Order: sequence, then structure tokens, then C-alpha cells
Amino acid sequence: MTETITTALGPIRMLGQNATPIWGMTNAERNRRMAESAAKNGSVLAPGHELVFNLTYAFDPLLLRLVLETPGTVFAWGGVPVVGQVLQGCDPMAAAVVDLSDGRKLYNRQLRKLEQPMVRELTPAIRRAIERHSYFGAYKGVTDVLTKYLWPELALVLTRIAAQLKMTPNMVSVIGVTLCLIATFLFAQGMYWTGFLCGFIFMVLDTVDGKLARCTITSSKWGNVIDHGVDLV
Repeated sequence: MTETITTALGPIRMLGQNATPIWGMTNAERNRRMAESAAKNGSVLAPGHELVFNLTYAFDPLLLRLVLETPGTVFAWGGVPVVGQVLQGCDPMAAAVVDLSDGRKLYNRQLRKLEQPMVRELTPAIRRAIERHSYFGAYKGVTDVLTKYLWPELALVLTRIAAQLKMTPNMVSVIGVTLCLIATFLFAQGMYWTGFLCGFIFMVLDTVDGKLARCTITSSKWGNVIDHGVDLV
């Protein structure tokens, strides 16, 4: 089955079907959000081209960034197309194919290192493993050092729950900010242990909102303002 949809980035051809959810959404929705996010960040398709996504697979967002930079390129796995930018209506495997099943590494400019990008069949059996990979891949920056090692598993569980409940990152941020204010009041009243508990939950949620935004591809301008504003506080 093939379906073509229109996005701000341009036409997208979805290959196949996949009912297995990832981060509380279908793989088709995840791919659509990645395309819309790329458009917001200034990416464009070459004239007459379209993106191709194979819904059987979940893949590292690095691959989308690379195909947007190199029109006519398709990343494949074992001879099967995964993601690419090709001429509209053309056979994806007729383009310049890079098969990643040979274990080759690609340069990740954001992380400044060579790495083997993730490409996995999205099935119920390994869905949680794929989510875990994408979650820890969302860690970046100096401010994530403490949270990466102090409470990553707790934050992962809460991020999964928030995604399944269809909570937005801004909802999590508002809860966190509220707890921050409550903790401040409790400390001022000398209720240190209760204040410490509220503060700890706030710090965990301050991790969750950012990871939820990256994993579900739902970042927003106001979300960034709230997140970074609270970090400064």
C-alpha cells in the first residue's frame, strides 16, 4: 500500500502500513511530524522531488537530515528502501542507494562524530527498545549531564506515560513550574522535606518535558521559553 500526503515540506510518499505505535502515535504520524519540523527549521525539497518513508521501519532522524541535504539519495536496509528524497513517482531503489545493513557509519554533524544510525523494523516485540534508543538519543547539552546519570530510567518511564496519555510538553512544563513555586513557598515556611520532595519532582519533570518534545517531535516556541526560563531560575 502506498499513500502520498502533503506537508509544509512538500509531498511525502508512505510505503506500506504499520499499526505498531511509537511514542503514542503511528509511525506515519511520526514521519509526518519529522517532515513538518524539518520545514520549520528551513529545510526544502529539491524541485520535482518527494520524500519517501517506509512505515515498516523506525530510523534515526539523522537519516532524514542527510536525505534532505542530498536529493536523489535513498537509505535502505537489506535492499529495502527506508527513507529517501527521490523524483516524484519514481522507484526509490532507482535512486542513489546507501544500504546501511553493511554496518557503515555516517557523520553526525550535531554530535560531531561518526556513528551507525539506528534502523529497526518497528514491531510490538522491539517497540520499547526503539523508544529507549530514541529517548537516550535525545540527550544533548551540558544541562543534561546530571539528569542523564541521576534519574534517566525514572524520566524514561514518565516520558512514556506522558506520550501514551497524549500530554504535550507544555502540560508537563506547567506542572513542573507549579511544583517549583510550591517548593519555594514550602522552603520559606520551613517545610524543608516536603519542599525537597516537590523540588525533586520538579527537576525530574524538567527532564521529561524536553525529552517528550524531542521524542514526540512537538517542540514549540513557548515550550522552549518555559523550559529554558525555568532552567535559568
